[in-house]
Amino acid sequence: MPAVSGRTEDQEPVTTSPAGRRPGVGLLLGVLLACWVVPVAATAVHAAWLLPPVVLLGTASLLRSGRSLLDRMMLALALLAGLTCAVGLLFTVWPWGLHPVPVTGLALTVLTVAAVLSRRAPRLPRPAGPTWSRSPPRRSPPATSPPPTCGPTASASDSTSPWSARTTAATPHCST
Repeated sequence: MPAVSGRTEDQEPVTTSPAGRRPGVGLLLGVLLACWVVPVAATAVHAAWLLPPVVLLGTASLLRSGRSLLDRMMLALALLAGLTCAVGLLFTVWPWGLHPVPVTGLALTVLTVAAVLSRRAPRLPRPAGPTWSRSPPRRSPPATSPPPTCGPTASASDSTSPWSARTTAATPHCST
């Protein structure tokens, strides 16, 4: 068996990440209270239209698939569309109907419970910055081909040009 390079004593011990720890009871109760206060406050100031994007961002922040924010948003949108079809049956029989406060409060509560049970802290991917600044500039070919050369004035560089279809030997002499 070949020897492994490196020593195990030099490696740092593995610590638990902040996302792996369970939050305290006080923090959990505060977040659960916020799950219901946010929809009530948004409805009170007539900003209930902000609640679906809040649920979408909360769902996207708990997903760990997808590289970019757009990937996560699309996956969260598909997940919420499917869940809305399934939970729509529940919404037909509960007494509040589709009022934004109970629907969003339930959705945010379910997201909070899912985050605690899966030990995932909400986290969105950070943008990597513009990718065009890291790559070297590309040379584009000229918009028009160079004019044809006539007679013995053609140089070797003209004959090997990718835009020249003929070689110097095959170029006819120009007559004026």
